[in-house]
Amino acid sequence: MASKFAASLIRMGLRPMDVVTIILPNVPEFPIAVLGVIEAGLIASPASALYSVDEICFQISDSNSKCIVTNSALLPKVLEAKNKLQKSIYTICVDNSSEISNVSNIIHFSDLVFQKLDNSFAQRAGQRINLDDTAFLLYSSGTTGLPKGVHHTHRTLSASIEQVSQPELSYIGETSGEHQNVVSGMLPFAHIYSLCVVLLHSLRKGAKVVTIPKFNSETFLKLLEKYKELVLHCVPRVLLFLANHAQVKTKHLENIRSIIIGGAPCGASDIERLLRRIKIPIVKGYGMTESSPLLTLPTLKNTDLKTIGSPVSNTLAKVVDASNKELGAGEVGEMCFKGPQVMKGYYKNPKATRETIDEGGWLHTGDMGYFNKEGTFYIVGRKKDLIKVKGFQVAPAELEALLRNHPLVNEAGVIGVPCPVKGEKPVAFVEPKSGPNKLKPSDIKDYVASHVIAYKWIDEVIIVDSVPRNPSGKIQHRQLAEEYKVLLSKNSHNLSTNS
Repeated sequence: MASKFAASLIRMGLRPMDVVTIILPNVPEFPIAVLGVIEAGLIASPASALYSVDEICFQISDSNSKCIVTNSALLPKVLEAKNKLQKSIYTICVDNSSEISNVSNIIHFSDLVFQKLDNSFAQRAGQRINLDDTAFLLYSSGTTGLPKGVHHTHRTLSASIEQVSQPELSYIGETSGEHQNVVSGMLPFAHIYSLCVVLLHSLRKGAKVVTIPKFNSETFLKLLEKYKELVLHCVPRVLLFLANHAQVKTKHLENIRSIIIGGAPCGASDIERLLRRIKIPIVKGYGMTESSPLLTLPTLKNTDLKTIGSPVSNTLAKVVDASNKELGAGEVGEMCFKGPQVMKGYYKNPKATRETIDEGGWLHTGDMGYFNKEGTFYIVGRKKDLIKVKGFQVAPAELEALLRNHPLVNEAGVIGVPCPVKGEKPVAFVEPKSGPNKLKPSDIKDYVASHVIAYKWIDEVIIVDSVPRNPSGKIQHRQLAEEYKVLLSKNSHNLSTNS
């Protein structure tokens, strides 16, 4: 079906390296669409199904997308985005809902994958691919600022999938007549981790991927009970659900063979809590959109719950100080990596590429960590201002720019603070235009929620007289973080005094 889709895209007139934006939840049509796009020599650019109209507009416009693949539920947002951009663009809908029967210029997915085509279109598909051509254009906050397109070639993605498929790292067994692992397709496929590690790696190993469009505890528990040999990819909040929720019984855990935690940081104590209920490998790896995604991963035999593991195959790693001097074992600095899975660069942004990948080809992660004498890595903090919410990168600059557009806001600074469920949560310090009494925190939260995807929503709003800036005009995020600690301390003191 993917090959049929590829041939149909070529027949429609899409040219090599045209961008196709895929805006879908985790549904079976997603892998057909994404594999068909790259087989046709086009560039797949997944976008979150939860994106707002503004965010869809940005990605379509920035990538110069020529085609969108979506479903009937998301079609109204897509059409609104197209209307705002006044852009003529192919729109393919994967389901034939009655709701879209009266919508003009919609191409039905089923017409493309089931129609008979001249063999010449199918033959042209494979001929249009070069290993160093871009296969995916995924959007990441990079080091600072608004989202940037990340170029991943057929070569970088092939390397990434082979790295995680190595016997000592692959938590999915080889498929045979007697054995087939089942993988939970719960993390959004539009995210690099789920796209490469959950979806493409699983298909490479012949595993069955069960798609879950949206997390629901009842559906999730049925999955755990129904499928044997289950490999579970999850974020920390799902692990906490398994460890603590009263609904989770022994019958729900006995089919799980391993758990791989992706996205947000997860504490060792949380893993230990679940290990009291089930004795299986539970590991957390490390990576980023720019590395498609894995850089390190513990082996199957790992028992150290605090480590992020050692570098995956064909990957060099080092830790450097502020002057880029290489550090030794046990010394904390910025973690840097070099390997075939690292991105080609940022789309239309050579400056950001040079800031992230140095002249020697080293990817500077912005994350602080160290390694021990055995070469095992540990994270201790982050150099960047980026906020990591449930594994998704949130750029303070994006939220600050949005808040400054509010009619009652003069200035705003956004920081990330630790959160046991999300990893980090966005907190906004807001300087009103006309005094604090006319602007309510709830107004700010509602405003942000109406413009961006849910993981970027502001969790807490603090109204201040002024947002601190340095002489060059940059917001002092570190000072805001210190002010937040003081406020937190005062609140804790008041609670203990009044109790």
